[in-house]
Amino acid sequence: MEPLEIFKVDSPIDSEAEVYKKVISDIISDLRLASSIGRLHSTVLPEESRFDLVAVLRDIESAIAVEDVCSLNSGFEKGKDIIRISIENEKYMPELTTFLWDTYGKINVLQNDRWTIYVFTEEPEAEIEKIRGIFIADPAKSLHANMVELAIRSVPEGFRVRYHTMDGRDFLFVASEDPLEPEWIEDAEIMLNNLKTGEV
Repeated sequence: MEPLEIFKVDSPIDSEAEVYKKVISDIISDLRLASSIGRLHSTVLPEESRFDLVAVLRDIESAIAVEDVCSLNSGFEKGKDIIRISIENEKYMPELTTFLWDTYGKINVLQNDRWTIYVFTEEPEAEIEKIRGIFIADPAKSLHANMVELAIRSVPEGFRVRYHTMDGRDFLFVASEDPLEPEWIEDAEIMLNNLKTGEV
């Protein structure tokens, strides 16, 4: 796991803090979030039935278009007009393949090898212009979902009252068994600000 700049878990009971730090670390690893999180601070306060988790994320990629992951040109293959797609970034292959299947049907999409996909279509040049700028992935949206998943999987059993927000690179999550007090969210906001300045 890529080391976080700051990774701190607090609890009135030191051994409990260590257990939660290990749990959070394992979840970060499971969700492959280590490269996305720069700083993380969590507090577990059993006497208040309260769990806080705040994080400052690293740079978030913008939405990914078809042309960001491959080059496209027209051609003629197996007696048919085709779009020849040369893969330049494998990271978004599942999203690209799903988009092509949904748009042209699986029968018209042939992955010739690891780096080349053929799409059989009647007007390849026109189709290339249509699909070049289509967005196939939104890393910010996926990251938001994964951060929420991290927080939910980290909370103690029974903490079903939850609040979270993600604003740019700032993530804040508060959970409890009881109704959330407004000052708890304020405390978490202070925690987040301190994390951003490195004062933890």
